[in-house]
Parts: sequence; structure tokens; C-alpha cells
Amino acid sequence: MTLFKKNGMWISDWSNKDSDDDQGCDKRQKEQIQKAFDLIGKMEKQGWKEIGFSGYGYQDVGLAKSAKIMKEHLPQIEKAVKSHDADIRKKWGQKKVKMWKRPNAYVYFIIDWIFDGDNPLKSLAFGELGGCAALMNKGNEYRLIFTYGSDDDEAGYWSKPVTQIVFKSKAAKPAAKKPKAKPRAKAPARKPKAKAKPKSKLKKDRTTDVKKRKAPPYSAKQFPKGTRKKGNNGKMHTVVTDKRGVKKWKA
Repeated sequence: MTLFKKNGMWISDWSNKDSDDDQGCDKRQKEQIQKAFDLIGKMEKQGWKEIGFSGYGYQDVGLAKSAKIMKEHLPQIEKAVKSHDADIRKKWGQKKVKMWKRPNAYVYFIIDWIFDGDNPLKSLAFGELGGCAALMNKGNEYRLIFTYGSDDDEAGYWSKPVTQIVFKSKAAKPAAKKPKAKPRAKAPARKPKAKAKPKSKLKKDRTTDVKKRKAPPYSAKQFPKGTRKKGNNGKMHTVVTDKRGVKKWKA
């Protein structure tokens, strides 16, 4: 396997002979997660407020509120993401890596997919080598702080350094004073809404094209060792662990 580095981004070729060799990407990603935590803590001391947080293996906080704010500022975020992705493409150029189905290195570091799901913050934090993402706010400025690293069942490894996406909200105009309204009669108490049925906890694996991969379209790390499921190729796959204890699908 060969390790490539570019401006803090690490990515390794995939090898049939030694697919468990991550070329240091696993250790590198753990370091990036700690850097993200340190940065978030430093910003909080500077008066920034954490609106939401998600981490692969950590407790999620404020996902709904974060998603609402991000969707309200969609044009600003899309502009920032477009600039971010253009810079990534420029840095990697047409560099090829021996990865399954997606040979261009830059594909593993662009983030034009963050609004594909209902929780963009959670999407930014997902990665089988670990990841975390936070939405921070101070005044009319917001910052997305995130890092992720992963591997495909049939590809190599990669680690994205701590990244910031900055966007601002327009300053709200002071509302005109309205005359005081007469007090209304109290409305009758409403009955509490019935609790919605919990959604399935199974998450489709976003680290590769789930329609093209041979394994089942779910991350093996969601299931206990020995679990068997039918793959996209029609064959049964079993959850096994490699020498590092990482779970993977095996036909």
C-alpha cells in the first residue's frame, strides 16, 4: 500500500495482499478528533456557543436545531462548501489512488453531499475510523468544525484534517413596537401528542456507493461479530474482525 499526503489530508491505496494496513491513518484520525475537541473548547472560552454536536461513538446533541439553522442558511453554506470543494480538487488535481470504483483522491475529501440526509451535522461526523462535527455560534457568525476518517470494505483508508466552514446570518432589523393587545381568554389545555415510533437505527454505509459494492449496504460496525446478511451481490456476508479488532463484512 502507498500513503499519499496533501495539506493535512491522508489517503492510502488499497491492497489485496494487506488490506488491514492503514498506513497510520487510524492513529492520525484519532489525533484529529482530539484537535477538534481542543478547538471547540478554546472557542467556548472565547464566547462561542455550541449549538449542536455529533461524533462517531459519542452522544449527539442539538441535531434538530443544528439542521434547522443550516437549512435556513443553505445559500451561504452551499457557497462556502463550493469554495472548499474547489480548493480540494485544485490541491489533488487528477491524482489517482487504487480505491474501489472511485480512483480520484479528491472524492474522499469534498463535502458536497452533506445535505443528502436529514442531519447534515451527523453526516459530517460519520467515519469508520472516527469523526466529530460541531456547529458553533457567536453573534451573527456560525462555524462548522469537523473531521472524519474512514475505510471501505473494499478500499483503502483516509483521514480528513480538522476543517472549518464559516457562514453568517444577516443582521435582523429591529421589530417595530406594536400596541399592547387586550388579554385573551386562556385556551383549553391541549392533549399531548402521541410519541412517534422510533425509526430504525440501521444506517446505510455512506463511505462508498452502496448500490455497487458487493457487501450489504450497512456498516459492519453496527452489528455484533458473526451477524450474517445478504449482500448486494446476492451472497451471504458475515461480520468478522481484522487483527486491529475492526469489524468488516466477509463473504
